[in-house]
Amino acid sequence: MPVWTSAITGSIAGMAYLAFSELCLIMRIDDPLDAFAVHFGGGLWGLISACLVTEKGLLFSLIDPENVKFDEALWQLCWQTLCAVAIIAWSALVLTPAFLILKAFGKMRVPREVEIRGLDIFKHGEAAYPLTAYGHGWGDGTEFIITPLQDVGGDVVNGKEIYKHENK
Repeated sequence: MPVWTSAITGSIAGMAYLAFSELCLIMRIDDPLDAFAVHFGGGLWGLISACLVTEKGLLFSLIDPENVKFDEALWQLCWQTLCAVAIIAWSALVLTPAFLILKAFGKMRVPREVEIRGLDIFKHGEAAYPLTAYGHGWGDGTEFIITPLQDVGGDVVNGKEIYKHENK
């Protein structure tokens, strides 16, 4: 792939990421790391662009038809598209049962209250950042400054047990 087409490909991949990230927000899909937008948006465009802008790709078959055959470039696009479909199908077939099992056992999500307030104190007993920087939603914060951390075998906030789990 020539350098100038790499810049174009990367720019379009960035736009694909932004579009799929926005789509996740619109569809209310919980993806705080934007993993779907990065891997699906950028990855899908990477698969497709590989056969569009390489020296033997569709773009060069239009520019230089004597050295690059259009039908060969088109076949490459078909194969790349088939690969994308195979990757999507495999991911769906493997991950759908895994997510359904997690959901059946109640392990797919944390309680809504914890999701809104944050997981740092809930899971680790302390805030990840200074409490004065943003607050944390679990009270006024002073009890965590003066209370030592201890293993209580569950998640306790302000003396209230929120969630019980076994330490392994």
